[in-house]
Amino acid sequence: MDGYIVDADTGNGVPNAVIIILFPGIEMDWWLENGTDADVYTFANADSSGYFQLPLPLFRDIEYAGIAGLEGYEPSKGFLSFDNTDPDLVTLTIEITK
Repeated sequence: MDGYIVDADTGNGVPNAVIIILFPGIEMDWWLENGTDADVYTFANADSSGYFQLPLPLFRDIEYAGIAGLEGYEPSKGFLSFDNTDPDLVTLTIEITK
């Protein structure tokens, strides 16, 4: 999976923003208070244009909790899940707000 992390107000890419995907079954709110690096399935840092590419694949029919953000922005939290109707390579645009 790849995509862009962008500023919700300007639409511009957010350099150095991070996206973190947790192992299935780990809840984001719990992880934010108690989690460790061992709970992270995969992550990526955005480049200078806000583009990221996750190094590990996300498997179909599994729900993953994820978060994207950067210091100075409100993080964007949510769930990702793909099924057989989705393409093999999914490109997302994730908006974060200052």
